[in-house]
Amino acid sequence: MAIVNLEGDILLCNAEAERFLGLRDVPEEERNTKRLYANIKDRERLFTLLGREKHIRNYEVPMRRLNGDPMWASLNVRNILYAGQDAYLVAFSDITEHREALRHLELDEIRFEKLYALSQMTQRSEAEILDFALAAITEVTGSPIGFIFRVSEDESELSLFSWSGEVMAQCGLGAFPDRHRLETAGLWSEALHRREPVIINDYQAHPDRRGYPDGHMHIVRLLNIPVFDEQRIVLLAGVGNKEQNYTEEDIRQMMLIMSGTWRTIQRRRSRAELAEARARLEEKVMERTASLEAVNHQLVEKDREREEARAELLRYERIIETNPDLISLIDREYRYIIINESCARMFDRRRSEVVGQTVDQLFGEDCFDIRLRPAIDRAFAGETVREEAWIEFPTRGSGTCPSPTSPSGSRATRRPTSPSRRGT
Repeated sequence: MAIVNLEGDILLCNAEAERFLGLRDVPEEERNTKRLYANIKDRERLFTLLGREKHIRNYEVPMRRLNGDPMWASLNVRNILYAGQDAYLVAFSDITEHREALRHLELDEIRFEKLYALSQMTQRSEAEILDFALAAITEVTGSPIGFIFRVSEDESELSLFSWSGEVMAQCGLGAFPDRHRLETAGLWSEALHRREPVIINDYQAHPDRRGYPDGHMHIVRLLNIPVFDEQRIVLLAGVGNKEQNYTEEDIRQMMLIMSGTWRTIQRRRSRAELAEARARLEEKVMERTASLEAVNHQLVEKDREREEARAELLRYERIIETNPDLISLIDREYRYIIINESCARMFDRRRSEVVGQTVDQLFGEDCFDIRLRPAIDRAFAGETVREEAWIEFPTRGSGTCPSPTSPSGSRATRRPTSPSRRGT
């Protein structure tokens, strides 16, 4: 608790308030609440409310202790007379942990929304996908600025994809270089040098800071992360100038969004290649049909066309094999004819161990009869079927999966034994 005069000077406070606000080593003449508000407009709003209502309860406001540490406080304030002068009696409590927990929940919700939106963007251009990702990483980290660079295959050169709009507004440079050599780049590329996320919470005092040209925006804090495709770095993403220090939580949020971004780009590229191959295959089939109608009496010509079709089919199968999505081909006896490597990994088996097996042998009769067979039969009947359900992929030595409890079309969720066993 504290008593504060109309000018904000702290006239009296108890020991808990001194500890909470960091006042113990602050001279009395310097104890003023104006220094405690993270945003001075919050203080102005509080005084406006006091002038109208005389007693304010549970006023939640972001503040800073006098040593600069951020905090959240819940204030109860009312007018009193103290030593013959108007003053305020303030009772407050620390709600920092509560607000941080709420913020974490909010960030998780935002991130889930962004990742879901990214998963639906496979028909959009890569530029649109990266623009969306840039806006997402600045939002989840609470950063006013951000950037994304593409990295060359040999990781020696970075090409600028985009700066956030706030950077452009604050920077007075006439032109931005769009390419940088790694050996000449500054601290903003440190994550590429180290091949891991890098946090710099005091950019100006960092010993390796090289400075920047006149007109460049002022950098206070910086966080950048590398985005990997297996062992190769493909993107460098960064954010800066958050009001508080960057933490491991900011790294986690950024890594999840940028990893989802790269998976979306990979799926987009795979589907584009698959569509192109399918179009070429259809074109080849039409050409072959026309040719066969004209020269069907020539067996040699038929053999040549057959070999072309076989080669094209092999190429088509190779494209399926390199697709990161789980793809399998099942015949009318519910037997696996073809599966790609991604699908085989989910079964924890070699492809040769899966091909020839029936669906019910792998998933168990209950799971097959209740969940899988109805959808497969509808597909064989000519219907395009989309089913979603959380299932546990069978591991080596098992032959069953949990029977879903939700009706068709809804999501049935089971806790998997490991993250690699979940699938849709």
